Amino acid sequence: MKTKALFMQTFHVKYLCFLFLLSVIYSPLFAQSAKSNYTNFTINHGAIIRGDSTQKKIALVFTGDEFGDGANYISDVLKDNQINASFFLTGNFYRNKSFKKVIAKLKKNGNY
Repeated sequence: MKTKALFMQTFHVKYLCFLFLLSVIYSPLFAQSAKSNYTNFTINHGAIIRGDSTQKKIALVFTGDEFGDGANYISDVLKDNQINASFFLTGNFYRNKSFKKVIAKLKKNGNY
């Protein structure tokens, strides 16, 4: 029994070392390929913090968790200006039955 446990422990250590070596070898390659795809983007600590500065585009992010203050107004303004937006709706937002209509409205108006 001890032999099997020792084997499994040794196997796990070797496996983790192998994964670590792979990450050390390949992470610079992935980072370089990611940078080449986003030449006009501002990247900080591996994350895009500013989109393509040569394009006249803006990304809107609306957050609120369990709050829906202004949700109908935001939906109306987006529709009136023919703008589609992406929304990240939390479980708390979905569970609130009073937001069911605004969620349907956002979807109907072509938002994601």
